[in-house]
Amino acid sequence: MVKYFKTVLFFLLINSTTKVFCQNPFVYSSQTDSLEKVLKKMPPSIGRIKTLILLCRNYFNKPEEITANLSEIKNLSEKLKYPQGLAEHAYLSGIVTYVKQDYSETNILWNSAYQQFEANKDTLAMIRLSLKLGELNSTWRFRYNDKSNIKHIAYYKRAYLLAKLKKDKFVMITALSRLAHTYEEKIKLDSSIYFYTESIKIAKSINEINPVLGDSYGNLGGVYLTQKKLNLALINLVKADSIYSLYSNTKGSLFNSRLHQSQTLFLLGNSKKANEVLTKSLEQNKENKDFNIKEKYYKLLAEIAEKSNDLKQSLMYHKLAMIAKDSAFNNQDIIKFQEWETKYGAEKKEAENQILSQEKYISEQKTKQYFLLLIIGLISLAAVSALTYSLWKSNLKAKKIEKKLHNLIKFREKLMLIIAHDLRGPLASFKDSTQLLSNLSKRKDFNKMEKAAFFIEDASITLDRLLENLMKWALHENNIESANTENIPLKIFLEDIISLYNPSISTKKILIKIQCADTISIKTNTNLLATIIRNLIFNAIKYSSPESRIDLIVNEKSSDLIEIKVRDSGDGIEPELLVSIQAMLSKEGEVENYSHNIGLGLQLVNEFSKILNSKVTVESQKSSGTTFTLLIPIA
Repeated sequence: MVKYFKTVLFFLLINSTTKVFCQNPFVYSSQTDSLEKVLKKMPPSIGRIKTLILLCRNYFNKPEEITANLSEIKNLSEKLKYPQGLAEHAYLSGIVTYVKQDYSETNILWNSAYQQFEANKDTLAMIRLSLKLGELNSTWRFRYNDKSNIKHIAYYKRAYLLAKLKKDKFVMITALSRLAHTYEEKIKLDSSIYFYTESIKIAKSINEINPVLGDSYGNLGGVYLTQKKLNLALINLVKADSIYSLYSNTKGSLFNSRLHQSQTLFLLGNSKKANEVLTKSLEQNKENKDFNIKEKYYKLLAEIAEKSNDLKQSLMYHKLAMIAKDSAFNNQDIIKFQEWETKYGAEKKEAENQILSQEKYISEQKTKQYFLLLIIGLISLAAVSALTYSLWKSNLKAKKIEKKLHNLIKFREKLMLIIAHDLRGPLASFKDSTQLLSNLSKRKDFNKMEKAAFFIEDASITLDRLLENLMKWALHENNIESANTENIPLKIFLEDIISLYNPSISTKKILIKIQCADTISIKTNTNLLATIIRNLIFNAIKYSSPESRIDLIVNEKSSDLIEIKVRDSGDGIEPELLVSIQAMLSKEGEVENYSHNIGLGLQLVNEFSKILNSKVTVESQKSSGTTFTLLIPIA
């Protein structure tokens, strides 16, 4: 049994590491297939019950598949006296009835499951069910217009208290946000504001900016907008905007937040700023398919233009709003619906002509048919719209997967080029030097052995530098490099880096001078800046002649810019290579293809300087040395 359980855990671990695929139905299918294969070999045991439960959770939209496994879960749990299995059986049964929209039965099953989880002291399951029960009763209240049903409030409060007990801040925020939304629907805006404010306090205590905090600010701003407390609304909406802007997966929330922000600015009388926010947001969201939001954007722009007496512009925006509204529907279903209406009208007219004596009866029957056709049309329209949205979403996810795979292939190709080019030289030097050392030792030529040892040391330093750069580059390519910033006193920082190369400096008898005031400091990413400076100093030492001089000059170019120069007095860079390096440094973003002529170190300098919003330039003349200049923001 241990063997089978390990196999299950192995499959789960494989799937959990691929976060990018976690919502892809093909991955769910793969995990389901794996679990089904394991189940075929598993004997009746608690491990088999757990695997069946995992399998049923994978059938999130297949109630028939869940039902097929429920009886085995129940029978095995009763036979093995496993109460957790019986609790999960009640929960999964509730999922089946929920999908079938039998909310009364779902309520009974989930409350029974909650009591069993409570008896088993499974707090996490109790939290999960409390949120589910809140969602269930909220849906019930909305669908049946049952305003007397306020049980969802109690369930959300219970979820909050349980999460507080487990110190699960994210669930606490979720529960508070749902409570706030519930009170917002009940027009109890003061209570809604209180719960949104509490969710913001908890989100802030997580000690990191996250989209959840942006949602809380955005929702709170929306409530203040409803209350016409425009200044408070604007403050919170701007905060939400600043947080959403940090994340690529919150574009929809940012698009909606900027609409509310523009509405607030317009009501405050700042039409110009509102117009600016709207047009800029529309420009940035050309590919956004939320036509309902776009319709509101264009309507507000039309209202702003009308207030400015620009009727031509207002008319244009009204037309765009109508186009956006039309785009929210599927044209084929609209045509089909119109055909049904035409057919109904013809049948009605023919029936009235044929049976004039039964006019009242026919009218009643046709009215029933009309509503039936209307319902069928709406259901068909909703089904096709849902299918279209699902296909669009799947296509979007497939493109993201394709892009990730493309990046992985590029990463592999770069890695092979680096290993083939940059590492080949030091390794060949190692091989030649060790062979030379071996021959010299046989001849007992100790004077030349010292020189051979120097070659080995030089090759090892070069290889160490390349391996360190390779590691840094790999971390950068896979987005692992830390983005933390801190204040750096530059003079001490430069002295510490130079000390790393003292053996090479002593061997070549190079003089390194630092010209930097003690008071100069900057706030930036220490690791990235250190990698840039180390590579520039390493190259300066490598290509400098013995007994030459290297200068590190630091100047304050302006109130927000620092200039760092690394100047050597070596032989300079060949003109053709200099042109290639300058071309690379002048490009925006990362270099697409790894260059055989330009080492990995300089390519890291280029990519990391772009991340730090910095600029690197190079000047070199034959026999006169080379100067690299780094312009970096102070903060």
